Amino acid sequence: MNIYYLIKNKLLLIVLLASLSIVFGIIGFDGKGFYPTVMGVLDFFTFNSIQEYNLFTFLSRIFAILTLTFGALAFFLHRTSNHLVLSSLYKKPYSLVVGLGENCRFYLDNEVGKNEQIVIVEKNRDNPYIDHYMSRGFGVQIGDILDDEVLKKLSLSNVKQSIISTGDDKRNLEILLKLTKYFDENRHKRVYLHLEDMSFNSLFVADVIDTSSVDIVPFSFYELAVRMLFIKHSILGDKTWIIQTKEPFFIAIVGSGELALEVLYQLCNLAHLPNENELVIYCVDVNADKFIKEVKNNFTNIDKISNIKLTPINLDFKTEEFYLHDIWRKENLTNIIIADKDEQNNLKIALGFSDTCYGREIFANTLKTKILFASYDQNGLSNSINSNDKKFRQFFAFADAKSIFHKDNFLNEKIDSIAKLIHYKYGNKYDANILFTKDNKKIDEKWFRTSTPNDKISSKMQAMHIDTKLLSLGLKKQISDKPDKELLKINREIFNKKLGVREIDDKKLLEYSKELEKLYSDKEFEIMYFPQKYESLFEKLIRSEHNRWSSYHYLNGWKYNTIKNKAIKEHNCLLPFSKFEDPKIRILIIYDIYSVVLIPNLLASSGVLLVEMD
Repeated sequence: MNIYYLIKNKLLLIVLLASLSIVFGIIGFDGKGFYPTVMGVLDFFTFNSIQEYNLFTFLSRIFAILTLTFGALAFFLHRTSNHLVLSSLYKKPYSLVVGLGENCRFYLDNEVGKNEQIVIVEKNRDNPYIDHYMSRGFGVQIGDILDDEVLKKLSLSNVKQSIISTGDDKRNLEILLKLTKYFDENRHKRVYLHLEDMSFNSLFVADVIDTSSVDIVPFSFYELAVRMLFIKHSILGDKTWIIQTKEPFFIAIVGSGELALEVLYQLCNLAHLPNENELVIYCVDVNADKFIKEVKNNFTNIDKISNIKLTPINLDFKTEEFYLHDIWRKENLTNIIIADKDEQNNLKIALGFSDTCYGREIFANTLKTKILFASYDQNGLSNSINSNDKKFRQFFAFADAKSIFHKDNFLNEKIDSIAKLIHYKYGNKYDANILFTKDNKKIDEKWFRTSTPNDKISSKMQAMHIDTKLLSLGLKKQISDKPDKELLKINREIFNKKLGVREIDDKKLLEYSKELEKLYSDKEFEIMYFPQKYESLFEKLIRSEHNRWSSYHYLNGWKYNTIKNKAIKEHNCLLPFSKFEDPKIRILIIYDIYSVVLIPNLLASSGVLLVEMD
């Protein structure tokens, strides 16, 4: 670290040493005149002999030698030290980071000092951050990763995961395709791929790109920001009592653009409550009608999601009319999500709600609607709003880039482990004690061997929806260091107690799951359970999961057809349960049952304890 510090500041140190040499030389040649003094000092740097030595000329020569020696060493060590670091890293499992753009830098900054084995590949040798990350102990391979010679140096067989974020979606895709050709097909790897353009992201959902040996996780800043938002804040805000009713509820999205689009997409995936409450999403913007058209262009089948209603409100936040509109007074308005492209505008709008719209409620401490505003680089003002429990009690900033690209949020391995277990249970016999562990090869193998990108993302969305299901049970999650088997026992006890009557118990469910083998073998099978009235919470939760699954597929362009054809996005299960008449479809409700009864297992697998809400 000290050597790197000296190398990083080599120019300053060289100037300092040279200055000392010149100063001592001038003193040592005092009285010799300007020209002889200048030539004498230059002789020290060229190693020419001089006729007259004294203490000062001796020191001048010493500092001249140090200047030249350190300059040469800095040049040599700068490359040799990094070469040695790379040679060491390539011999063991390491993480590969492609690009030194802002996203990767936030991630790397969070990994400093954690002894993580990380290699950075940067195309631009003049990138100003190269020395900075070398000095932090990371290996930096300079060169174009699309160049075969550079790829050969990387020892790709030892890459355990990779992050590709160069700032160019098309280039990121080209790098991905290149890497997958070099990866060992027998070794599973995970690649986090930065794609801000939703049209590129759809390539993976449609399974256009072969991902048989690589777990590709497309991500965007906006997707991560919204995912974190809804992990921290419920779609019902502080009005959680709505989930026990059939009343409609309302959420306002202020602004247009990619972040607003992502918020709407995630809401459509998450807003499926046991009682099928309608969600009205107010899209508030000066060009709200245009934004709604963009939404429908991106999500062509969004109108098929029966409980979601989109309502454009054409308002300019710069006008007084904006804050006086009656939508802000809706009784069941749970959240106002301010998602303009410009964070300055978001702050202004949040302050406007505080001063103009909700001043009386804030003073009386009766404001129940949450105001969530995007602050991409959270500064002193947004942090002050977050921490002010009096004037800004219901105001919260989100979308802070530094927090988003923290390893725990960015890589989010807990969601991945839950998604793997969700996928594993498809087609398998019911196991009330199933858990996911890091060395569970069967679960990992099935995730890579049989799941499509569409399946993986759907499983992750199911994992995200667990919070909504828990809300209906009056339960919440708590991180725990208890052993997973102990967690499972505790979780099952409290979960079953809250769920109440369950129409099909573990023993019957195991027998029911065995009928799947007959279905997939084209043998006669029995449907041992199918809900009829949806009166119990158990039945309602099963239905909410099917509604969530259907919404996800509608959002991604799927349509109903009597024959399932994944290649053209057609599915025979895209019907409400009330229209499930074909026995081959009705039996598949077992997967929706799994999504409910295995929640204790899914959470125990990721170190989460279930506790009652306050």
